[in-house]
Amino acid sequence: MTLNNKKAFSLIEISLVIIIIAILIAGSLNGIEMVKKAKLATAQSLTEQSVVSQIKDLSAWYETSLQRSFIDSERDNGLKISTWKDINPNALIPNNATQTTSANQPTFFDNRFNDTIPGVYFDGNDFLNFIGTELVKSAYSVFIIEKRMSGGDLLSMIGGLTTAVNSNLILAYRNSNTITQAHYGNDIDFAVPDYSSPITRMHSFLFNSTYGKKYWINGGDLPDKADATQTASLTSYDNAWLGRYYNYYYFGDIAEIIMFKRSLSSEERKAVEAYLSKKYNIAIQ
Repeated sequence: MTLNNKKAFSLIEISLVIIIIAILIAGSLNGIEMVKKAKLATAQSLTEQSVVSQIKDLSAWYETSLQRSFIDSERDNGLKISTWKDINPNALIPNNATQTTSANQPTFFDNRFNDTIPGVYFDGNDFLNFIGTELVKSAYSVFIIEKRMSGGDLLSMIGGLTTAVNSNLILAYRNSNTITQAHYGNDIDFAVPDYSSPITRMHSFLFNSTYGKKYWINGGDLPDKADATQTASLTSYDNAWLGRYYNYYYFGDIAEIIMFKRSLSSEERKAVEAYLSKKYNIAIQ
């Protein structure tokens, strides 16, 4: 009888331990979720208070942390995105990036950047349409936060359909270890580390007809590549796309794209890069 009581008591003890462990695990998971929510709130605050909207000639601004960046019914983990909203507060008509064909819609995923900030995932067959005409015959500055998932050729963050000289802005990985800033036929290429695994990167592309093209990877003082001979502006930019150039697509996550219709000053560029650096925990080089 005593032996049976001891056995019963042991089972009770085991049950209590299991319950306590379950409570601790649940508390731990809740704690992790709370930390993620706090980090996301910080990212949202950085976005709302950033210098971006204070710099003149903002053309379009796509990002993933804010609720208003997407249609409410599509802002959920694993759902297809038909509209990535332009949050430019100065635009009379937002330049929303859209895709009506379900098979070509990218996907919204939580926690893709810093294990906190969502990403728009392009699977190598996805793209979004936007209006690129503001960049025609204009200087520009374009900033992109992305994390590619392949070392393939012409993974295109920004592109379009046309294949005539100076008719298509192409910002892409030309191959595993090269970035290109092209107006189709007038290109500047820059070597980057070979692809080995997904790494969050910040790209800054600037152009004007005086100094040509300049490119920075992860910001900094001096450009990583510059070509003063590349002074020809875009003469047209129809069928502008995010995630695709001609029949070449991006594969990976994009978190933010900021476009200005002029070349920013060094101070302005650094201010935008400082905001992105803090938001995505990218060290300025």
